[in-house]
Amino acid sequence: MIVARVTPIGGARVSLLGSRGSKASERVLWDLRIEELVDDILGKNKDQFLADVFKEPLTDRDAITFRQRVFEDLMDERAYAVARGFVEGVKEVSRLLSLEADAYEEFRYGL
Repeated sequence: MIVARVTPIGGARVSLLGSRGSKASERVLWDLRIEELVDDILGKNKDQFLADVFKEPLTDRDAITFRQRVFEDLMDERAYAVARGFVEGVKEVSRLLSLEADAYEEFRYGL
Protein backbone atom coordinates (compact mmCIF):
# COMPACT_ATOMS: atom_id res chain seq x y z
CA MET A 1 0.00 0.00 0.00
CA ILE A 2 1.26 3.45 -0.88
CA VAL A 3 0.86 5.96 1.91
CA ALA A 4 0.93 9.63 1.00
CA ARG A 5 3.57 11.49 2.95
CA VAL A 6 4.26 15.11 3.64
CA THR A 7 7.33 16.85 4.99
CA PRO A 8 6.00 19.40 7.48
CA ILE A 9 7.81 22.59 8.38
CA GLY A 10 9.67 20.77 11.15
CA GLY A 11 11.30 18.52 8.54
CA ALA A 12 10.18 15.10 9.82
CA ARG A 13 8.36 12.89 7.31
CA VAL A 14 4.86 12.02 8.50
CA SER A 15 2.12 9.85 7.04
CA LEU A 16 -0.91 11.89 6.03
CA LEU A 17 -2.99 9.11 7.52
CA GLY A 18 -1.33 9.32 10.92
CA SER A 19 -0.33 6.19 12.76
CA ARG A 20 -2.26 3.22 11.41
CA GLY A 21 -3.69 0.21 13.18
CA SER A 22 -5.64 1.74 16.03
CA LYS A 23 -9.36 2.41 16.15
CA ALA A 24 -11.37 4.75 18.30
CA SER A 25 -13.64 3.06 20.81
CA GLU A 26 -17.19 2.30 19.74
CA ARG A 27 -18.42 4.75 22.40
CA VAL A 28 -16.32 7.59 20.94
CA LEU A 29 -17.47 6.75 17.41
CA TRP A 30 -21.08 6.78 18.60
CA ASP A 31 -20.72 9.99 20.67
CA LEU A 32 -19.15 11.88 17.76
CA ARG A 33 -21.54 10.32 15.22
CA ILE A 34 -18.58 9.31 13.10
CA GLU A 35 -20.53 6.65 11.15
CA GLU A 36 -23.04 9.29 10.03
CA LEU A 37 -20.24 11.66 9.02
CA VAL A 38 -18.42 8.95 7.08
CA ASP A 39 -21.64 8.01 5.29
CA ASP A 40 -22.28 11.66 4.41
CA ILE A 41 -18.71 12.25 3.24
CA LEU A 42 -18.11 9.02 1.33
CA GLY A 43 -21.63 8.25 0.13
CA LYS A 44 -23.37 4.94 -0.40
CA ASN A 45 -20.52 3.21 -2.22
CA LYS A 46 -17.90 4.14 0.34
CA ASP A 47 -14.40 2.79 0.13
CA GLN A 48 -13.86 0.62 3.22
CA PHE A 49 -10.21 1.68 3.57
CA LEU A 50 -11.20 5.35 3.76
CA ALA A 51 -14.08 4.56 6.12
CA ASP A 52 -11.63 2.79 8.44
CA VAL A 53 -9.18 5.71 8.28
CA PHE A 54 -11.90 8.05 9.54
CA LYS A 55 -12.39 5.80 12.57
CA GLU A 56 -8.74 5.89 13.64
CA PRO A 57 -7.70 8.44 16.25
CA LEU A 58 -5.18 10.93 14.94
CA THR A 59 -2.59 11.89 17.55
CA ASP A 60 0.36 13.15 15.52
CA ARG A 61 0.41 16.96 15.68
CA ASP A 62 2.00 17.42 12.24
CA ALA A 63 -0.56 15.10 10.60
CA ILE A 64 -3.41 16.90 12.38
CA THR A 65 -2.12 20.30 11.24
CA PHE A 66 -1.67 19.06 7.69
CA ARG A 67 -5.21 17.65 7.54
CA GLN A 68 -6.61 20.91 8.87
CA ARG A 69 -4.75 22.81 6.16
CA VAL A 70 -6.07 20.46 3.49
CA PHE A 71 -9.64 21.07 4.64
CA GLU A 72 -9.00 24.82 4.74
CA ASP A 73 -7.78 24.61 1.13
CA LEU A 74 -10.88 22.62 0.16
CA MET A 75 -13.07 25.47 1.43
CA ASP A 76 -11.97 27.30 -1.74
CA GLU A 77 -14.53 26.25 -4.37
CA ARG A 78 -11.91 26.17 -7.13
CA ALA A 79 -9.62 23.86 -5.16
CA TYR A 80 -12.58 21.67 -4.23
CA ALA A 81 -13.67 21.44 -7.88
CA VAL A 82 -10.17 20.36 -8.92
CA ALA A 83 -9.99 17.75 -6.15
CA ARG A 84 -13.46 16.47 -7.00
CA GLY A 85 -12.56 16.21 -10.69
CA PHE A 86 -9.43 14.27 -9.78
CA VAL A 87 -11.38 11.84 -7.58
CA GLU A 88 -13.99 11.33 -10.31
CA GLY A 89 -11.19 10.67 -12.81
CA VAL A 90 -9.59 8.09 -10.52
CA LYS A 91 -12.96 6.36 -10.09
CA GLU A 92 -13.44 6.26 -13.86
CA VAL A 93 -9.97 4.80 -14.42
CA SER A 94 -10.68 2.20 -11.75
CA ARG A 95 -13.99 1.33 -13.42
CA LEU A 96 -12.32 0.96 -16.83
CA LEU A 97 -9.53 -1.21 -15.42
CA SER A 98 -12.13 -3.42 -13.80
CA LEU A 99 -13.98 -3.77 -17.11
CA GLU A 100 -10.73 -4.65 -18.85
CA ALA A 101 -9.93 -7.31 -16.25
CA ASP A 102 -13.44 -8.77 -16.50
CA ALA A 103 -13.26 -8.88 -20.30
CA TYR A 104 -9.86 -10.58 -20.18
CA GLU A 105 -11.14 -13.25 -17.80
CA GLU A 106 -14.20 -13.85 -19.96
CA PHE A 107 -12.25 -14.28 -23.21
CA ARG A 108 -8.79 -15.46 -22.13
CA TYR A 109 -9.37 -19.09 -23.10
CA GLY A 110 -10.38 -18.05 -26.61
CA LEU A 111 -7.08 -16.27 -27.24
